[in-house]
Amino acid sequence: MEHLAEKIQEEPLLSAIYVIDSSPATTFESKFYRGSFLDITRCCQQMKNDLEVISYDLTDMNSIVSNFTGMSTVSLVQALKDILLDPDERTNLKMEMLEFCRQEYAENVVQLKFIDEFEKNFQPHDAVQWYLRSDVFLHKMLTRAWRVLDPDILFKLRYFLQHLHQQIKSTVDTNPLTLYRTLRIQENNSIKLKTNQGGLCSFNEFVLLDKTPSTSQPSPMNKNSTIVHFEILLGKGVSFSNKSNEILLTMGTMFRIDKVESIDEQTFNVKLTSNDDILKAGLLMTKDLRQAVRGQFPSVRMLKLMKQKDLVGYMEYFYAIIIEDSQAMQDEATLLTLGSILHALGSYYYERRLYDEAMKNLKNSLEIYLRVLPKDHITLTPTYNNIGSIYHKKGEDEKALEYHQRAYEIQKNSPNPDMDSVGTYAGNISSILIKLHRHLEAIPYLEIELKIKKKLHSNPNSPDIAVKYHNLAGAQYRAEQYADALKNYQNCLEIELKCHSPENPTVAVTYHNMATALEELGRLQEAKEAVEEAIRRLLLTKKEDDEDLQMQRTYLERLKQKIWMKSLFSSN
Repeated sequence: MEHLAEKIQEEPLLSAIYVIDSSPATTFESKFYRGSFLDITRCCQQMKNDLEVISYDLTDMNSIVSNFTGMSTVSLVQALKDILLDPDERTNLKMEMLEFCRQEYAENVVQLKFIDEFEKNFQPHDAVQWYLRSDVFLHKMLTRAWRVLDPDILFKLRYFLQHLHQQIKSTVDTNPLTLYRTLRIQENNSIKLKTNQGGLCSFNEFVLLDKTPSTSQPSPMNKNSTIVHFEILLGKGVSFSNKSNEILLTMGTMFRIDKVESIDEQTFNVKLTSNDDILKAGLLMTKDLRQAVRGQFPSVRMLKLMKQKDLVGYMEYFYAIIIEDSQAMQDEATLLTLGSILHALGSYYYERRLYDEAMKNLKNSLEIYLRVLPKDHITLTPTYNNIGSIYHKKGEDEKALEYHQRAYEIQKNSPNPDMDSVGTYAGNISSILIKLHRHLEAIPYLEIELKIKKKLHSNPNSPDIAVKYHNLAGAQYRAEQYADALKNYQNCLEIELKCHSPENPTVAVTYHNMATALEELGRLQEAKEAVEEAIRRLLLTKKEDDEDLQMQRTYLERLKQKIWMKSLFSSN
């Protein structure tokens, strides 16, 4: 038993250990040990009693510095709260919630009875009472959903959340009230609290506060955590529900972090304040995100919020809800949002080389965009381009070329073209044409890409520009435009000598390519000197038996032979 306990206690999310043993005196030392029981019934009863305490300790909270307006969990919760409280008269929210809960608890007879009871008896003024029933499905689902910020569950429970919030909001006490709460929170969150003194914080969920300091300690856990004793002053303008020895505050209530004191390395005292001014300050600090997810339909607002956090799974979840909503799918703003989201999903899967999934999302994006935009609208060019890139990856180069050219022509001919995009699209076209051995056609696109890169780049001696010169020269060489190729290899070399060290093998490659152009132009002595320089640079980092070095030496010998032959016949 002792050895087993040691293994169990290594689990990071462990909260309690229960032992079922018929022996009269079974015990062992462990901070997680809750007792030994003669049978499963007694053990389950103890677990039921403990669950309320353990769940109470799972409340999470987050903080931000004063005047911070960027993306944070605090702003996410405020935006989520806005959406969840958004009226949705088109949807039977109660029926939607009950159907969802019955699916979640399909095999749980006890919870199904509670769901039936709720459907039959619930009244809006009973919302707090229902929430405080910790053994009932609503408390269980909401506790978990807020703890891990599970937006799909919260969205399905909007009916109850709105009534619960409304009942709490109906009570506002203008008299100051001091409350308490002791929590075990993750160590990184307690560090942030100390760092963010003077800033704002919020508990993710509906939070219970005690009217008197608690003497009980939170449940132990293996994850790095600290015990925080909160002393909270509620002032004018804060809504709450008054229940015997406790106060219930609504989800996402904002507080100012007044003071954080370290009692020891694992324990902190924290003083918070909330009042009308602080609540307004919280709204102001989270305004940007809340405005970014404005929309006519709550499901579309949720989709926008998931996009802000790049939560791909939830983006797909809410997209699936929206496309089944006929009214939303008639709304132009919604369709533009969907097109943008699907494009983002396509890019996400493309970056992970999941090309079939990427193509599906990009094609869906294009289809939805085309319901409200003409096929030559500039908004579509990134989607056309990315579809072309996937076709290129899949080896369907003619199709790839078609989509890249479409993106290029639309962007180039628009009233306000984005030059960076024009250059990128031109480069993509040239890459495919080169792969198809259509080098002469590729040259104009390479020239455009080079000109734009030089125009936009702040450093004229950037390695990026050297690469563009090199690519252009390569296409010109293969198109037998040797003089132009030599000129651009020389332009490339001039930059490389400024931005690369002598040991960089890239410079040796450019010397070699210059030699090939010089050879085609009949300037053999210059070609020989270029190869000799390539060899000299390679010897700085490579051994004599290196394959690249041997190739250069073979080429040098061939050039020497050609020079000798030329001198032989010219002397005659």
